[in-house]
Amino acid sequence: MCAAPGYILCHPEVEQELVAEIAKAWKGLYPNGVQASGDIARMNNNRSFNRVKSLLQSTKGEILLGGNLDETDNFIEPTLVKVDSPTDPLLRDEAFGPIIALLTEADLDRALITIRTICATPLAVYIFSSDKKEQNKRGCFRRKVF
Repeated sequence: MCAAPGYILCHPEVEQELVAEIAKAWKGLYPNGVQASGDIARMNNNRSFNRVKSLLQSTKGEILLGGNLDETDNFIEPTLVKVDSPTDPLLRDEAFGPIIALLTEADLDRALITIRTICATPLAVYIFSSDKKEQNKRGCFRRKVF
């Protein structure tokens, strides 16, 4: 089953804190650097490496964390990219690599439209909110399964 997050959509007020926490988590997981860690996989071949590298090169977004590449090792560092539009090239296809896009949206209804713009039928939508009304809005993504 593939239900890994393809992107993060967050409120602008929590963006800086979120990025700081992701950076802290990555530093904790890889204290000697990501590439030196024996716990992180490499791209399985040069073709896969180049495909993910081209996704990273095609984005109009800003790399906030990571971004280091080593073609001789098929290594791509976990990378967080801030994008400004749901039509950014990074969001067209699944990365199948260690790249995740970050978008911000201040309004939940606009966020739901953004999600549908990226993909009309997402595999999963994870909502993190203590507001029950907001949590229940995820129901708009449910569909009948026969």
